[in-house]
Amino acid sequence: MELNYKYKDKTYAVNVVRKDDGYLIDINNKSFDIKAAEYNPGFLHIQLPDSNFKAIVSSEDEKRHVFWGGKVYQLEKMQKSFDSQIEKQVSGDVESPISGKVVKIEVQEGQDVEANQLLLIIEAMKMEYRITAPFASKVLNIEVEAGKQVEIGKLVVKLEDPKEDG
Repeated sequence: MELNYKYKDKTYAVNVVRKDDGYLIDINNKSFDIKAAEYNPGFLHIQLPDSNFKAIVSSEDEKRHVFWGGKVYQLEKMQKSFDSQIEKQVSGDVESPISGKVVKIEVQEGQDVEANQLLLIIEAMKMEYRITAPFASKVLNIEVEAGKQVEIGKLVVKLEDPKEDG
């Protein structure tokens, strides 16, 4: 899952890859191998190779408030530009960026969708993740059901592949 987060007017590129025993997190090309467990909703125990700590994460729209080490860090999720999305998304396979429960499906098979149109919502750790169309297309298949669990990286929606100009 690739994200951009803003903290104190600086934007950080964040890539999260789920592994069998944890996560590999890359922040501005610096990698961290971590294990994380939620012991209460929004309360995390995080284990790094050389330290352990607890953090609390809460959400407000596109903002995340992280309470850690006696400080509050406010992160704001930044949308990638449409141009960078279309460069990375060259197929119609839309995968889940997180493991969680599908709470709502906003489209139907056969429906035309616009770029950035909401396809479905996944809830994980009391936060909602809005899955949007990476480009204008047509919904070919919906691979999940509302109320069911989905794993990170699983195909959730199949869109018609983008057409190349020229």
